[in-house]
Amino acid sequence: MDFKFACQTISWGDQQHEHFPEVFAEISAAGFTGVEIGYRRIEAIDPFLLQQMLNDSGLTLIASHIGGNLLDRKQANSEWDSLEHVVERLLTLKVPRLLLSGIKYCENIDEFQHVMDSFRHAIEHCKKNGIELLYHNHDWEFKDADCYAFKELLANESSRFCPDVGWFLKGGVGVDGTLDLLKGRIRAVHFKDFSDATDNSRPVFLGDGKAQLAEAAAWLKRNIEEPLWIVAEQDSTESSTAYMANRNADYLKRVFASDC
Repeated sequence: MDFKFACQTISWGDQQHEHFPEVFAEISAAGFTGVEIGYRRIEAIDPFLLQQMLNDSGLTLIASHIGGNLLDRKQANSEWDSLEHVVERLLTLKVPRLLLSGIKYCENIDEFQHVMDSFRHAIEHCKKNGIELLYHNHDWEFKDADCYAFKELLANESSRFCPDVGWFLKGGVGVDGTLDLLKGRIRAVHFKDFSDATDNSRPVFLGDGKAQLAEAAAWLKRNIEEPLWIVAEQDSTESSTAYMANRNADYLKRVFASDC
């Protein structure tokens, strides 16, 4: 098996695209070889300039991410209306994955079905263009109505996933059992950590919180046979971003090298 390490750029803030060379330099210096960037940041910069910056830093853009409250029909429709543009930009940058989040439980079954129909449409549209759409969970997929949204995502045979281990903690689900349900459908994994399982817990360096990250690494080493990207994602940091990147990269190298 071959695990590769990438870093989500969310920690560098809303204006990160204005100083991508510095962002990429910190990520590369920490030892990451890949990067994941939210689509709004990608859209804000010329794709050819972005590619040159990535080349200069030695990083691969492994994925982008869109999402929001997809139960808001206006927002959901806006997401899908722009999907062709998103796919076109990702093809230009040769990005093979698009992560989507935001599917929530809704007591109005027609409304929820609209969301799932949109999700299936997005999967097929991306697939036709050689891009794999992955669902990225938060905690609400597990908290609401006995995991209703998560079960619906599982029931859709075309669903593929980028599970976020940190959100498992806040969602109140165990790592091994949840990853067992996703076995064979995992295409990347987010490693995130929180100080505890409460709603107001803060993001912390990987390994400093309560998320079952070591358990997740052990499961992946037992069950994954194809090369897989592991993405460090820390929503915010009180330290310098360079220090954060180094801490998180070091943790991933240790936990995936160990025999745990």
